[in-house]
Order: sequence, then C-alpha cells, then structure tokens
Amino acid sequence: MKKLLITAFVPFGKQTHNSSLEVVRKLRKQFKGIELVFVKLPVVFNIDLYGDLLKQHQPDYLLMCGQAGGRKLIECEKVAINYVYSRQPDNIGVIIKGSRIIYDGPDAYFSTAPLLPIVNKLQEEKLPVQMSFSAGTYVCNFSYYLMLHTIHIHHLCCEAMFVHFPYFAGQTADNFPSLGLKEMVNTLKRLIEIWLF
Repeated sequence: MKKLLITAFVPFGKQTHNSSLEVVRKLRKQFKGIELVFVKLPVVFNIDLYGDLLKQHQPDYLLMCGQAGGRKLIECEKVAINYVYSRQPDNIGVIIKGSRIIYDGPDAYFSTAPLLPIVNKLQEEKLPVQMSFSAGTYVCNFSYYLMLHTIHIHHLCCEAMFVHFPYFAGQTADNFPSLGLKEMVNTLKRLIEIWLF
C-alpha cells in the first residue's frame, strides 16, 4: 500500500488559526489503496526536524501544506530556494535575516511531483489553483527545501509538493483575500485524487 504523508503548520505570530491546518483537519476522505498519515508541524527553523520526519514515515508521496496570507488562490509551489530571510520570529523567537539553509547545498530544488498537469487539470475544473514559483523565505520554504534536500541526498523514491493556502473566509478581520474553507478542502481532495490516481 502506498503512503501519503500530509503536513500542515500550527498558527504562528499573533494568529490563532493557520488555514493549512484547518484545511487538513477537515480532510476526511479516504483514498482507496493509500495509507494517509497526518503530521502537525511547529513553525520553527529546525534543520533536523524535516529530514527526520521523512526517515520516520518513509512516504511514497509527501504533501506539505502552509498558509500564505495575502494570496488569492491556492498555489502549488514549484521551487524551494536555499535561502532564509525572516521578518518575524518563528514560534520560539528565532529570526534569521539572510542565510543559506544548507551551506553547500544546491541553490534550489524543484518539486518532485508532476505539478503542471495537476494544476492544469484543477484549472480545467474551475478550481481556485495556480502554479507559484516562490514559496517565500520563511519557514514554509525552509521546510520545503529541507524535505527536497533529504529526498535528493538519500535517493528517496518520494514525490513531494508544497501547497500554499490563502486565509479562509472569516479568519482575519483585515482586508486580505480569502477563500471558503469548504472550497479549499474540496480542492485539496481533488488535487490528491488527480495526483495519486
């Protein structure tokens, strides 16, 4: 049986919710022939955490989910860069203002999942998804780069992608773009169906 590891982050900063975690929590659908494993991640700059997670679970597929406040659509991230620059601390107070993640690592890694056909199919179905070529320079990109680095250096047979979710409707009182939580959950279900089957 194939294994799908899905991760999502806890809230960070002064926020009480993280849209990625809320979406993943509501993902109740079971996929025939697929073992689902859900892991809630802390928002921390911890190099060992992400590689250890892959070694522990040894998934065939890795779906990382994060929140990107200000974005209008669900975005599938093509690239993770070897750089971190945080304007705000992580959840244990660490701020890194400009540093390579892995000193002698490649400048970037591409997703090992077939993102373009997945995104194209979701767009054909009129779902609120697009490709993105910047996962930022905060913990989302940090974790994505380290996961892809681990896959690369250990020659793991694992298709991995990172998906950013906007705020869900009602999450913030500010004038930020948002999508309905149910719409985001349904879109994630379709993404998994298209990807795995």
